[in-house]
Amino acid sequence: MDSPRVLITAFAVAVAAIVGISPTPAAAGATGITDAEAITVGLDTTCVTRPDGSAACWGRNELGQLGRGTQSTFETTPAPVTVIGHPIASAVTNESTTCVLAADATAECWGYTLGGQLGVLIDGPSAPPVRWGAGDLR
Repeated sequence: MDSPRVLITAFAVAVAAIVGISPTPAAAGATGITDAEAITVGLDTTCVTRPDGSAACWGRNELGQLGRGTQSTFETTPAPVTVIGHPIASAVTNESTTCVLAADATAECWGYTLGGQLGVLIDGPSAPPVRWGAGDLR
């Protein structure tokens, strides 16, 4: 059976093809990223994970979904995820949130929450990220 990482990556490539983003190395090189290990594509947000455990994101950021600790309209240049300080094993994005699974089996999510998508009962952008320990993930 394929690992979740392979399935997430396959889904991201399929979405990229549907919205007209080419997942070829030439397109990835156009962003300045040449060492992407995996890619995740949300509605208007894209993130890559790298072999060194870092991640970089670009796209829509009105709700803080890029993980830079700030909010802005739209970022076309990939920049490191700075809201967490440990290696990232995988990432997933959707319309207004981004979540990462860290190498230590914890998970963190940030961006917009309305009605508890991030596991907290707040409405609005989440800063700092919401973090769950390995024992919390079931």
